[in-house]
Amino acid sequence: DLVSTECEVRVLRTKFAGASSLLADQEAAIEACEAALRVQAQALSAVPAQIARERGLAAAASVRAAEALERVAVLEASLEERLRAERSRAEAASDAEAAATRRAEASGAALSA
Repeated sequence: DLVSTECEVRVLRTKFAGASSLLADQEAAIEACEAALRVQAQALSAVPAQIARERGLAAAASVRAAEALERVAVLEASLEERLRAERSRAEAASDAEAAATRRAEASGAALSA
């Protein structure tokens, strides 16, 4: 009966050692999960500030884009004005040349008559 009790004690000690090891493993896993949750909570707490920063950057980029579009519109208008003026000068020069040619032809015709 004493041998049987000693065997039972050994079995119980073995089971207890296994349970203790399992408990230690579970506690380590729980600590790792808690650490991961803390990191996740820190990351989540930074999200609103990051979103605000990104919104600010997007707003600034939008302002810069609007300013650039405005500059492009001003440059296009200036270019169109210059082109119109150049065409007008070319037409005036062409008209003056044509008038001079007509006068020369008329003068030449009057001399030969």
